[in-house]
Amino acid sequence: MIDSPFTMLKALEQNSITCARPLPKLERVEEYWHGIGFKALETYFVIALTEVSEVLRNSKLTKVPGIVKWLLGIANLRGKLLPVVDLQGFIMGENSFQTTNTQQILVFNHKEALHGLLIEKIIGLQKIAYQYHKTDINELNPLYQPFIQGKFTTPDQHWLILDSKKIIENDKFYKVIAG
Repeated sequence: MIDSPFTMLKALEQNSITCARPLPKLERVEEYWHGIGFKALETYFVIALTEVSEVLRNSKLTKVPGIVKWLLGIANLRGKLLPVVDLQGFIMGENSFQTTNTQQILVFNHKEALHGLLIEKIIGLQKIAYQYHKTDINELNPLYQPFIQGKFTTPDQHWLILDSKKIIENDKFYKVIAG
């Protein structure tokens, strides 16, 4: 007796079900935070990738007379004015390193205005598991605390999470007239 195609398909299906391996168990998927790591103030920082619109090499700045030292000048970024702030000088009160060609500028777009932070050294993109996130920042230098939203403590490195909004919305950021 010849089996019909339908009977053969049913037998194939039953054989597949009988011999099939079980599906793998759904394991907890690790979630990661993505940011740009950099060094400033002899400290390692990260800033959320979503906060940075671009990274520039230390570009030509036009000095503005009569302003605080940490506002290094204004750059022209594709026809838009970009005020560039020395992050180290802004936090510590004075610029503590000479500008060099190795430094880079992190560019932020906040409320339709561009802002740039000059930093000492870019470490690169960082992918850090959320399990390393900590919110306790009480032991940090009090000068940093207003601008930090937490930290990541991994087996290899300690990263402070810099919040660009906290810098840009700080009253000190708009008090740029020297004297």
